[in-house]
Amino acid sequence: MGLIDQAQERKTPFESRSTQTPDDGTSKIMQSTVLLDVANQVLSLNSLPPKSKKRCANFRKKIGDTSWLLSGLMGNVDQAIWSNMVGKAIEGQEKTILHSQPNGTWKISDYEVDIRRDKANDERLFLATQWVDLDNKPELQYQNGAPAVNVNISSPEVPKELLKALSSKGGNDEELKGLLKQLIGAMASNAVTTTAPQLPSEADSLMEGAQSTDPDSTPADFDDNIQE
Repeated sequence: MGLIDQAQERKTPFESRSTQTPDDGTSKIMQSTVLLDVANQVLSLNSLPPKSKKRCANFRKKIGDTSWLLSGLMGNVDQAIWSNMVGKAIEGQEKTILHSQPNGTWKISDYEVDIRRDKANDERLFLATQWVDLDNKPELQYQNGAPAVNVNISSPEVPKELLKALSSKGGNDEELKGLLKQLIGAMASNAVTTTAPQLPSEADSLMEGAQSTDPDSTPADFDDNIQE
C-alpha cells in the first residue's frame, strides 16, 4: 500500500492528519529542560560515588567550566549529539587540569548545570564542575611558565680538630694533602640526601562503584586557585 493510500485510510473527522512517532533520540531538542536533563545524566555517570566524595572532602580541588549559547543548541542538536558534546567538555576539562597539575588523579566530585544570561545579556547553558585529586598530592608551582624547584643545600659539619690542623699547616706539606683528603671524606660521610615522601594512591578505592564514559572532548578554562 502506498503512502497516499495510507493517508486516505486515516482521514476521519475525529482523527488527526498526522501521527506522532516515538522519539528515538534523533529528533532535535526543542526544550531547554531536555538539555539540562541530558547534561546532568552525563555528569552523574562521570562523578565519584557519594562515599568517595566524603573521603576526599578535604583534598585539593579545581573548578572547570564550559558554556554554550542557548540559541546555538535549541533545534540544532539531538540527544545523542548533545550527550557527546557534554562528554567532550568533561574530557577537555580533565586534560586542561592535567596539563598544569599532572601529579594527581582528578575526578569530578560536584557539578552544576544551569541556563543564565552572560555579560552580553545572551542566554547560555553553563556547565561547572569541581574536580578533586584522589591522591591529594602537593600543588605544583610555576615560575615564568616552568615548574618551580626548591633546592635546599645543607653543608655538613666539619670536625673542629680537622679545621684546627689545617690552619696550622703550610701550603706545600704532604701532611696537608692527607688532611684535605680526610676533610673530603668527612664531608661525604656527613652528607644526607632526602627525598619527598610518596603519598599512597587512593584512586582505585575512591573510584570503586563509579561509572564513566570516554567521549572526545574540547578544552575548558580552570580556576587554579581553588583550594579547599
